Amino acid sequence: MDAPPRPVPYARAFFYQRAVGLLAVFIFVLLVLALQTRTPAEWLAVVAGVLFYMFWTRKKEKDETKKVLEAAQAPKTPPV
Repeated sequence: MDAPPRPVPYARAFFYQRAVGLLAVFIFVLLVLALQTRTPAEWLAVVAGVLFYMFWTRKKEKDETKKVLEAAQAPKTPPV
């Protein structure tokens, strides 16, 4: 008969330590692969276009929202 496993007080810390270590190794490997891979110019252009579109439309939305909020908070003067 085998004895049931005993609870280990540091089991959770060991799990998190191992998870963070594996994550660091995985990120390091991805970084090495990413730095050694030549990205085609077309892909870079597409990524740049998507990022530009995302941030440009967000800026326009913020500007429009700001104008609407300023107009709503402006004191309303009665017509003379």
